[in-house]
Amino acid sequence: MRLINTTTFRLEQFYGSKIPLYAILSHVWGDQEMSFQDFEALQSNSTPRKRKKQLENTKGYRKIWNACQLAQSHSFEYVWVDTCCINKESSAELSEAINSMYKYYHGSQVCYVYLLDVKRTVDPRSDQEKSLRRSRWFTRGWTLQELLAPTGLVFLDEEWVDMGTKCSLQDVVTAVTGIPYQALIQNDFRTFSTATKMSWAASRVTTREEDLAYCLMGVFGVNMPTLYGEGGPNAFLRLQREIILFSDDQSIFAWTCSYHDGVVDPERGLFARSPSEFIDSGHIQASHPFPDAPNALPFAMTNRGLRIRLPLKPAGLDKQNQFLALLDCQLERGGQKKSVGVYLQREKDQQFVRAMNGDLTITNDSLEAFTLEDVYVTEPTGFSAVLEIAKEEKKYPFLIKILPSLFHSGFAIQEKRSYSLNKTPMTVEDHFPAELDPKLLGCPMFPAFYQTEEWAIIKWQHRQTLEVFGVVFGVRGHHVWTDVVTQFDGQSTKEILESYLSNGRRGAVGVTDSVTGSLQHQKSVTVDIRNAQVEGRSVYEVEVDIVEKIVDIRRLPPPSSYGFAVATETRPSAVIETFPNDVWRDSHPRGFRRKHLSISDKDGWGLLMFKDHEGIQLFAVVLGMRNFVVWVDLVWCLESRDTMETIWTSYRDSGERAQRKQGSSMKRQWQNMFFRVEVEIKENEGLEFGSHIVDVKAALDGRPIWHETGEQRMKEIMKLAEIGAIFRDLGFSDPGKYTRDALTLPQSQMQAMMERDVGNDE
Repeated sequence: MRLINTTTFRLEQFYGSKIPLYAILSHVWGDQEMSFQDFEALQSNSTPRKRKKQLENTKGYRKIWNACQLAQSHSFEYVWVDTCCINKESSAELSEAINSMYKYYHGSQVCYVYLLDVKRTVDPRSDQEKSLRRSRWFTRGWTLQELLAPTGLVFLDEEWVDMGTKCSLQDVVTAVTGIPYQALIQNDFRTFSTATKMSWAASRVTTREEDLAYCLMGVFGVNMPTLYGEGGPNAFLRLQREIILFSDDQSIFAWTCSYHDGVVDPERGLFARSPSEFIDSGHIQASHPFPDAPNALPFAMTNRGLRIRLPLKPAGLDKQNQFLALLDCQLERGGQKKSVGVYLQREKDQQFVRAMNGDLTITNDSLEAFTLEDVYVTEPTGFSAVLEIAKEEKKYPFLIKILPSLFHSGFAIQEKRSYSLNKTPMTVEDHFPAELDPKLLGCPMFPAFYQTEEWAIIKWQHRQTLEVFGVVFGVRGHHVWTDVVTQFDGQSTKEILESYLSNGRRGAVGVTDSVTGSLQHQKSVTVDIRNAQVEGRSVYEVEVDIVEKIVDIRRLPPPSSYGFAVATETRPSAVIETFPNDVWRDSHPRGFRRKHLSISDKDGWGLLMFKDHEGIQLFAVVLGMRNFVVWVDLVWCLESRDTMETIWTSYRDSGERAQRKQGSSMKRQWQNMFFRVEVEIKENEGLEFGSHIVDVKAALDGRPIWHETGEQRMKEIMKLAEIGAIFRDLGFSDPGKYTRDALTLPQSQMQAMMERDVGNDE
């Protein structure tokens, strides 16, 4: 393994147990990247000075230099960067590096994620900070394992400013990627099905098509040769065949075929051709073998195709030689687990191909209706146990790093105390056992925590005001965490520590490595835990600082199985905005754009605002649940000054529209002189996220209005509508036609027509 020495800026080679502690860089490749050959030329005495100057002025050189400076600031002597630490001119070395990439990132002490296209503002969760969600880093195939593998990961903006870690930003990262907390923070993939893990890569892209398969080898813990030129589908087929050598998870067959020009491939085997075919399979769970399947055979590749034992039943009289085959995986809907099935077409005897592969079947059918058969499923054309890197018994030394603003703020350490569940009987330590010589650092190193539950508190008190706060930090399930206590309420530090027990009032505090607490006089205390290196040992720096007041941040809600997948149809198009943004996300299941509203508790709601292309609000569709009962409402906004936020707020229990949160029929219609809105809701029986599917259609007598009318035009039509109402009172047969004709007729022609009609009626 080659590493860059952050002091000498030279490449050094290490093997096996001799590999030192190192930091690693994750980034999206751009132009002017430094190759291994460029880096060697930079260090060679025979390279002309002019050539060296050219290399030093490249963007790639500056990126590597900044990575080294950042690593050096945390006392790391070495850093790994993929652009220059791999000799890509050697196919053998490149193949070895690709197969080892997951281990490289997992073995690092910290991973620095450089986001060239992100500018840090106050908070990545704010509505203004959409650039984080749009960053190319979250769309690339290789960065998936670079996100999952490291235990310590720090996001950096375009100026190399620390934005937070994947732990402190876990809600944002989950919202952007759809990857749950357990996989992001705990690095535990065992509870997730193969289909779920494939879905994490479904929307990602790579420059070379084969890399869509190669970049997933580490996630599934398999190795295989890299054969550039074999094509993406062949590489992905090889990956799946490697996975089933180690895994009996049948969710690997739970995919849906992509549409090409409106046509689905008529016949396929049981293997997918791309991760994109798992885009709707993220919620499929692996299950236990069928209870009525004695002597179940493992599935395996043979020269006749994939041999597998499956429950089969005829698909129907109109589907000759087609059978519904149940896979040993499930989908949870409304608290019930339903079976997932695919259709197989019998070619001859035991030989089958997959048919109707654009869909999966979700069923409650009893196994009694099926017959177990051994079948061979062929491909028409001529996993694994997760990579388990053992978590050895290790010490977790913490270095308390007092930043200058805290040092000069008037606060001083008043008390230190630690807590351990390792002792029998349980005891509270009144002091910190020193694990490293404090003289090496100029400040105390304490304590050495182990992998089981241990935590500590340091209490600060202001010398003049006597204001206090406590910094709590520790280890929970192999992960470091921290919290801030600003209200002691007469409790001792011992009682504070005990409150973090699982049954204590602070026992539910999440695992985070960055936290903020409010102090008096418009100040805040911030605590960040970062990976560092001291005397060749990995340590955790606990950085405590006093800063200007930071507004409390509302964390994004966790994903939920309740919610709405909303499709909107407006002819012609309209501008549609959502509120609150944090609970909505976009998806493109099998090519169709939908907006998803996640309901994280039994009462929740969100709205879709329809605007014309000049920004005029027309109407809002409000969707929600009350005690898990669906409700829908519509608000006309054309003459209203309400904003999306005020409309949403009005549905709170104390709001003016609270009484509208009543259970409603699954199909509703509203209309006025300008708009007709239809909302149809049905339970989700497919793979898509959410418990309900919603279709919203809007029109004006079949001819929507908003795209061709600005504010002035709208006022004219409103005036015509008032005239139409007067004519209706006078007995006109069709006053509404004036509004419709106003969409296409000039005003002079419109007036002439009205005058003619007035004369005829008289």
